[in-house]
Amino acid sequence: MTGPRIELRPCLPCQLCGGELLLAVRVPMQVDWTGGQSIASYRTVTLCPRCHRSDAATQGVLAFFAVHERITHETVHGAGAVIREWIERVTTNPPTYTDDDLEEDIRRWEDGDI
Repeated sequence: MTGPRIELRPCLPCQLCGGELLLAVRVPMQVDWTGGQSIASYRTVTLCPRCHRSDAATQGVLAFFAVHERITHETVHGAGAVIREWIERVTTNPPTYTDDDLEEDIRRWEDGDI
């Protein structure tokens, strides 16, 4: 399994509000099945400036982009530090996907929201 894959300004929209995302990272993880099998999988974690503004893990990245419109040669080290911190948090605590999440996604898909 490889490390996380990062996308700046990903083309997919925020799943919550449909707005533009700042970042997306594809996090490798193990999924344990009820039969005892474990498979390698991935989970995409996104960062929306509206929907994730109260998440402590996103504060450094959001503050950076509040001050700087984009990453430049002069700001790359500062951007790298806050993005690395966010990625470390999401890879250390990978998101879960519960049966309730699945049911909600099915409902949203049936309603035409996805």
